[in-house]
Amino acid sequence: MDAGVADGGVPATPTPPEPTTLHVMSFNIWYGGEQVSFPSVVAAIRLAEADIVGVQEPDGQLDAIAAATGLPYVDRRRNIISRYPMFDPGVGERTATTPPTYGDVALDPDALHAYVMVRPGEVVAVANTHLPSDPWGPTLSMTDTQAEVMALETRTRVPSAKPFARLGALGAGGMPVFLTGDFNSPSPLDWTAAAVAARRLPYPVAWPAVDLLLKAGLRDSFREVHPDPVAVPGFTWTAGMPAPYVPEGEIFDRIDYVFTAGPTRTLASSILGEPGGAGIDLSVAPYPSDHRAVVSTFTVIPAPAAPMVVVEPHRVIAGESFFLRAYLPGAEGFTALVVPRGAGAGAALTGFVEETRGYRTGIRLGTDNLAPGGYDAILLGTDGSVAARNRFEVVAPDSVPMLAITDPEVPAGTPLGVRWSGAPGFRFDWIAVVPQGRANVIEPLIWHYTNALLAGETSIPLESDGTPLPPGDYEARLMRDDSYTVLARARFTITAPPR
Repeated sequence: MDAGVADGGVPATPTPPEPTTLHVMSFNIWYGGEQVSFPSVVAAIRLAEADIVGVQEPDGQLDAIAAATGLPYVDRRRNIISRYPMFDPGVGERTATTPPTYGDVALDPDALHAYVMVRPGEVVAVANTHLPSDPWGPTLSMTDTQAEVMALETRTRVPSAKPFARLGALGAGGMPVFLTGDFNSPSPLDWTAAAVAARRLPYPVAWPAVDLLLKAGLRDSFREVHPDPVAVPGFTWTAGMPAPYVPEGEIFDRIDYVFTAGPTRTLASSILGEPGGAGIDLSVAPYPSDHRAVVSTFTVIPAPAAPMVVVEPHRVIAGESFFLRAYLPGAEGFTALVVPRGAGAGAALTGFVEETRGYRTGIRLGTDNLAPGGYDAILLGTDGSVAARNRFEVVAPDSVPMLAITDPEVPAGTPLGVRWSGAPGFRFDWIAVVPQGRANVIEPLIWHYTNALLAGETSIPLESDGTPLPPGDYEARLMRDDSYTVLARARFTITAPPR
């Protein structure tokens, strides 16, 4: 019988995929969520009944937020927490040699998203970003021309937004896509002629960072539900906190979004903020952030998952256990192994062979055979080849962050060579350069991101705003996740060029 024909010669109708419902949240928690009330951050996420949260400004608190909210899966490189398991479409670390923008720090251009397995063998793609904040276009629109504002946006925020435009193509290919973030940019859907007149703004602006995402096929879930920006502005900046946190004359706007693409349908989109605030749908007190959060509800047709493997957590302490999770479509069993970094199956140190698919999704393993260092989890295909690979690190239980200078005397105009190890692996771990002895951790002379690598080396140009640092005594500091927590220090001297 023809495979597409049922008994009696009637063509069989394929069973359509069942939709599922997802609540997706974008939440800038304001410098670790500790400026007002960390418990309120937790309460807000719980109130939203979020399944997936893109967090901005976690400042090293991502794991604590996940534990407190009951969203157990954590992606430190994308700042996402989830009710469902997450997998990396790449190897779990940035491998590109081109400089990233602030928006895609620690991510490869073709692995901006994580795959979230919302049902066995079915996934959605989720990305999360934070675009540069300063200088801010709406404020400058009060004094600058429209052309000057557009040029500013194109220079400051478009480069960080542009990599995420490729998510539109992913959605067009049948993958449900979600992009959360604090974009620090209004939307061209908001600064319309009618809205400009109602809000007494200077002129309409087709804000280019958001505009390029819309033109790439990403849909603004809030505006899908609330298409009239005059009737429902949906402001997310800034929350109604007491002075002096809201400066006099501040322009309120909508700069936090949940974008979507692919086989999704937006059912609802709400603003979560301070009690009594205009346009607030959900509230907690005290409200913990300077941004309101966006929560959108979708029906989704998940996509079939590719072969995937992941180690949880990415940073494994020697003597403790880790979970090796894998998925191999269409196979009765699967083999997942732990090998030295870059090695093949013949170098396996631990793992499992031909585990029955459907009985277990993974196995908890120990580190007894794994000395501190870098490893890969590999998933073998049915032909024995490596179908997926994911990097992880084993660190000694007494490991502390270390920072070392290649040469403590650096001739003026020469980059600074640095090496580090024992970093926590957060997205925005960074290296600061300051004068020796400076107690103030704010406003370093130089910022340089580590791309979330637990250990690595790099060269840092010793320039501040394009001007070389003068000869003198300096200190490099390894810092945690865009915060001012110093993890390690190393001193060096910039020497005067020979005469």
